[in-house]
Amino acid sequence: MTSERRRTALERMLEARSVAVVGASVREGTVGHQSVVELVEGGFEGGIYPVNPKYGEVLGHRAFASVAAIGEPVDLVILAVSNALLEEQLRLAAEAGAAGAVIFASGYEEPRESMPPLTDRLATIARDAGMAVCGGNCMGFANLERRIRALGFYEPKDAPVGDVTFLSHSGSAFSAMIHNDRALGLNLAVSAGQEFVTTLRARRIHSTSTHGTGCAFSTAIACELARGESIPVAVTSAKAFVRRAIERAPGLGLGRGPMGLSSQHA
Repeated sequence: MTSERRRTALERMLEARSVAVVGASVREGTVGHQSVVELVEGGFEGGIYPVNPKYGEVLGHRAFASVAAIGEPVDLVILAVSNALLEEQLRLAAEAGAAGAVIFASGYEEPRESMPPLTDRLATIARDAGMAVCGGNCMGFANLERRIRALGFYEPKDAPVGDVTFLSHSGSAFSAMIHNDRALGLNLAVSAGQEFVTTLRARRIHSTSTHGTGCAFSTAIACELARGESIPVAVTSAKAFVRRAIERAPGLGLGRGPMGLSSQHA
């Protein structure tokens, strides 16, 4: 196993061993509550650190007033907070040594004179700290293989784990792949959102090096998106999306991975 010093920020985010949820809540129906639920019920085996000065604990886990109060750098911070709190909380996470962050919020604010847009300021904070970021305006990611569900919404816990990685800008496509009875085992699914720091291309390289040829599908999707092209699908099902993605990515070795994935199997 590689030492902590040798793990990249992207590795520490997507394969987190410790997760802080900023904005964690005991109120059902909130993103802050569901983010903790997904980690707990998903069987995450690393450290779970709810961060909210209002609470002593959330879902049986001790709550902290800030990320710094945890006392050690965490691999991943889930920012379950509004746009108004993003800049402060991302900066505090960076100062506390967090390696990565998931940003659900859009990063939008009314234009301010002589002030860069909020998304630019967030990107600067993350880049200066060497952090990887999923988002903003994303739905998070689910590393099913390692039981890391960095999500703010319900995700079925009985989904089959397989050899396919799914990377998408589209939250709708991401939800379809996560929620449908797809008969297609995923190991990692990522909703990239605005990707104002970490790109799909970087995630594709990580996925391919980590999971090998089983990630041919992620390569197909990522190559399309990295070129700024859309996959022209009237998505009536996740199965149709997979089939059309495969058709649009010839020569990438689809069908030679562990799943034997090909257009005939989609």
